[in-house]
Formats: sequence, structure tokens, C-alpha cells
Amino acid sequence: MNKKTKRLLSRWYAKNNNGVDSLEIRQRLINTITNHTEHGMIGLLTAGTDCDGYSWQYNHVIKATLESFNSWLKEFNRGLDGPADYRIVVPSIAKEKG
Repeated sequence: MNKKTKRLLSRWYAKNNNGVDSLEIRQRLINTITNHTEHGMIGLLTAGTDCDGYSWQYNHVIKATLESFNSWLKEFNRGLDGPADYRIVVPSIAKEKG
């Protein structure tokens, strides 16, 4: 695992850690990805508000791997200029919402 992946996982763990072991949290993420996989893909629903108050919602479909999720999360966080969140869903739901 490279430094970028470790840093992204650490951020994800910090966001989602409620006094639970970090290995358990990593396993939860892997289980979530596995449970929401259709044809090797997962869906992501995103929503947020820009610094000027503009609200937005998007959907994404990516490969169902931890590496793909980490790359997507890095890119998602890089462009934020206000509060935002995401939810992992099956791709059919992501396509339906878009």
C-alpha cells in the first residue's frame, strides 16, 4: 500500500471511526463495496454545497475495488470548496438518480 492510499484510508477511518478498531473499519469499507457491487462496479451518490451557497448532486459509477474507491475519493475531496458527502450504492440506483 502506497503513502497516498494510506493517507486516504486514514482520512476515511477518521471520518467514520466511532471508537472502533481501524482494521474493523477497513473491513466495513471492503464489505460495503462488496455488498453494493453489480457487474464489478459500484455507484456513488454525492451532494454538497459550494462556498457561494450553490447546492449540487451528482452520481458516479466506478470499479468495485478499494483502489478505485480511494482514487475517486482523492479526486472528490480535491475539488471541494464547501461541505459535501457521498454514499456508496449499487450502480443501478446511481444511474436511476442521474
